[in-house]
Amino acid sequence: MRAMADPPLDPRADPARRLGLLVAIVVVVAWLPVLGAGFVWDDSVLFLDNRLLSEPGHLAELWRSDLWAGTPAAVERSGFYRPLVAMSFVLDRALTGPAAWFAHLHSLSWHLLGGAILFVLLRRVVPAAAALAGAALFLVHPAQVEAVAWVAARNDPMAAAMLLSGVAVLDDDDPRPARLLLGAACVLGALLSKESALLASVVLAAFSLARTGRPGRLSAHLAVLAALAVYGGLRAWAEVPPPARADVAHLRAAVLPALAAWCRSALWPVGLAPGVHLAWPPPLAGWALAGAAVLALALLWWGRRIAAAGLVVAGVTLAPALGAVASQGLVADRYLYLPLAGVALAVAGALARAPRVALVAGAGIALVGGVLTARTLPTWSDDETLWRTAVQRHPSQWTAGALARTLDLAGRPEAAIAWYRRAIAPPQAMQEACFRVTAVDVLLGDPEAAVADAEVALEAGCARSPELLAPVAMAHALLGHWAVAESLAAELDPDPTGLAVVVRSAAAARRQDLGVLEAAVRSHPDADPAGLVARVAWLLEQAGDASSAAWVRAAAP
Repeated sequence: MRAMADPPLDPRADPARRLGLLVAIVVVVAWLPVLGAGFVWDDSVLFLDNRLLSEPGHLAELWRSDLWAGTPAAVERSGFYRPLVAMSFVLDRALTGPAAWFAHLHSLSWHLLGGAILFVLLRRVVPAAAALAGAALFLVHPAQVEAVAWVAARNDPMAAAMLLSGVAVLDDDDPRPARLLLGAACVLGALLSKESALLASVVLAAFSLARTGRPGRLSAHLAVLAALAVYGGLRAWAEVPPPARADVAHLRAAVLPALAAWCRSALWPVGLAPGVHLAWPPPLAGWALAGAAVLALALLWWGRRIAAAGLVVAGVTLAPALGAVASQGLVADRYLYLPLAGVALAVAGALARAPRVALVAGAGIALVGGVLTARTLPTWSDDETLWRTAVQRHPSQWTAGALARTLDLAGRPEAAIAWYRRAIAPPQAMQEACFRVTAVDVLLGDPEAAVADAEVALEAGCARSPELLAPVAMAHALLGHWAVAESLAAELDPDPTGLAVVVRSAAAARRQDLGVLEAAVRSHPDADPAGLVARVAWLLEQAGDASSAAWVRAAAP
């Protein structure tokens, strides 16, 4: 039985068809500019610089590796097992190379596919106008921009499209073996794209309850469990553990602020940008929590069983995201991507009994959502725009550090240093900024600032890492504080920066001692001895000791 599903070709459905045309036009107009966007944020490491994507011989390794295993980032074990997303990146690069427009077109295609399948599911339980209103909410809600416009977040639209496809196939009154196999394959594909599909059986039961009042056929749920079993086996074979810090204590601390931030983005999606980090939590948006509760009660009042099913879908697809938030601290809008399909079901259910209201609401959702989505998309056009917007929207040490790193990588250290200083400000520094702030000071020829910034950084909680302290040792040497410089450099072993050995060699050379320099050359036979000698001599010259520099050049091996 398909409750309240009027015939799609009935002449009386003309207003709904016009609404459908409006939704389609708005979706195209709102999303088309994404094809002109570039790569941002983690796209560089996950898509452009991932060694596992560059050679066909590495394809098998994608299936037995953590998502971040082939990247140059420091993260080796993120706890994310998403081989299908990695394979989608391989496809992009094989077809067009590192072409941003095609990568964005690929991501957008998954989004449009997911919206179309969601409309099919909604159409099974509500009239056309209500189904279109729900689909429009999913397709042009501005919170979807992060998942669609950010290539590295393609896992969200991929997982959603495949999970919804699995539900559409399995939610049948008498599923045949072929349907069961196809549905299980779709669910498995969703799981191999993102962990948001872990509670797929509950999602299936909710859509079935909305349609028939029953939780679905046992055979369909067994197909989902089979997909989960295969996924679990593949993940165990790849030896990808759960995300670190996704324990009860971190989850408990993350729940309330994360829910408040998500409710705010869902209810007031104006000026959306990334950057909400629980290490620097924004004021709790109590109004958003209260507003979401009132809205949920209103949807339940008007939509009853269908709305309840939709809210269940939203809840169970949002729950896995709490593990990622607890692990990383970031409360991202992309985690709302699949839950908005549940919200769409709830809204469609509430509008089902009022066709005229559904028509007006659908048009309003499409137009307002389209305008806000079009205004949000430019934020994701390039890295500098993204992080400048993030700093304005969510000012914190974390967003300041992200902007500083962006400017630094763009070869603009003079612009980056001010943001690095904001990022290391007490009471809590962004640790990644600690690794570059003093190096940039030295690069800019300001050793006094390097010493001062190091004191601030250590007070704000930066670790005494070589990346922070080695440039400070260099700065003390440049200022003529050789005893302090040598003592600090001696503390840094090992030193990946290579600066400490230069400082120690220069300090020893001032005493006519080449032992440190010779030992460094012997311990690194593959290094460039002439280059090391040149750096030591340069430091001595910059510190005002030209005679020692000349002696090093003459006497060094």
